[in-house]
Amino acid sequence: MLIPNYPPRTIVGAGIDSRTIHSSIYPSLSLPSDKDDGDSPYTVQLKDEEFAIDTDGGAFSILLPAGVPGRRLKIINAGTSGNNVTVTPNGTEQLFRGGAGVAFTLHDVEIIDISFFTNQGWL
Repeated sequence: MLIPNYPPRTIVGAGIDSRTIHSSIYPSLSLPSDKDDGDSPYTVQLKDEEFAIDTDGGAFSILLPAGVPGRRLKIINAGTSGNNVTVTPNGTEQLFRGGAGVAFTLHDVEIIDISFFTNQGWL
């Protein structure tokens, strides 16, 4: 199934400085409402699929939800000023087999495209 490429949505909240989150979602799901969920740390919601995070204003943290087999996420550190995006799995789930609950760091212009598998976690 092809999914149209919708324009990114900027989520703005108190204390966000120049950081923004852009979320591309499936057209059948609703857009997130504007609220302070743009602040770091940001917990991934069911409707979220792809993030381009501008870290030029500071480091950012993404908290993954409990994994559901087949769930896929793409996270991009779009910054160029040396600030990182820290991606943390839920509870004891693994990300890239890094160990139970161990976070993964995205440096400037790095991308991860991950899916959840029951026995392996996020890969």
